[in-house]
Amino acid sequence: MSDIASRKAPERLREEALRWVIRLREADAADWQAFEQWMAHDARAADIYWDMAVADADVEDALARPRPAASVPPPAERASTRKWFVGGALALAASILLILFVPPADSSYPIETLSAEPRRIAMDDGSNILLDGRSKLMLDRKVPRRVRLEEGAARFTVSHDAARPFRVDVGEAELVDLGTVFSVTRQNGIVRVEVAEGAVRYIGGGARRDLNAGDTLRIGPDGRLVQGRVDPADVAAWANGRLSYTAVDVSAVAADLSRLTGQDIAVDPAVSKRLFSGGFALGNRDANTLRRAAALMGLTVRATDDGWILEAPASGSK
Repeated sequence: MSDIASRKAPERLREEALRWVIRLREADAADWQAFEQWMAHDARAADIYWDMAVADADVEDALARPRPAASVPPPAERASTRKWFVGGALALAASILLILFVPPADSSYPIETLSAEPRRIAMDDGSNILLDGRSKLMLDRKVPRRVRLEEGAARFTVSHDAARPFRVDVGEAELVDLGTVFSVTRQNGIVRVEVAEGAVRYIGGGARRDLNAGDTLRIGPDGRLVQGRVDPADVAAWANGRLSYTAVDVSAVAADLSRLTGQDIAVDPAVSKRLFSGGFALGNRDANTLRRAAALMGLTVRATDDGWILEAPASGSK
């Protein structure tokens, strides 16, 4: 008795069904889920809704067609029309189920710089990203304060929001801003983080490090963490047309030069792990830039069929 007493009156169900007919004309996934729940609450709801939907379709179809000379079709024709719309309604029901169970389209999208020229990305929250040349970043329309650096380098100037921290995914790790300006580089399996202002929290591989202005963090391909220091003014120096290093592998310098000049630069394995401290202006970002950088590192650069290679000077050369 209590179940029967709690059932809605047919008039109430018809009113709700009519609202659903109108609402589902421009519905999103959440609307369809709510509609399915509404139908599940009362076994009569589906029949009442489909009657309403068929009637609504009849009206829309009639309004869309030019009016014939005969004002009312014969009963047999109306019955046929109703039968056709009932079949269409069942097809629509199948489509609803398909919509509900098919995963939503991916809302992420890439931003990629193919040349050596950087690109500035203004975010809706007031943050901005400077993406270096030959770099790739993934953004998400649904999660605008979370990005992924796939390759290359980027400088992040973050508008801090304690309730919604800005996050950068890089490899298997995550960087969380604590009100900051910082740069992230990912190339050849190595990640470098440098903080110019504020603080960044690194979380990855079971480790957690808080980095402040002037702190650097290098994450090797094996996950090993090496912290260091840098002049905050030298963070993302590439944005100002120069490079600056403190005890960095020659292979990392070569990778930066490749990204910033658009040249393919290899390194002789004999010198790839040699450490370099110093800096230089990029200038015109041409062959002369490579020669000056090589000289500062005590190396030479030689043209090859595939680009350039950094190597030790030939024996006896000055």
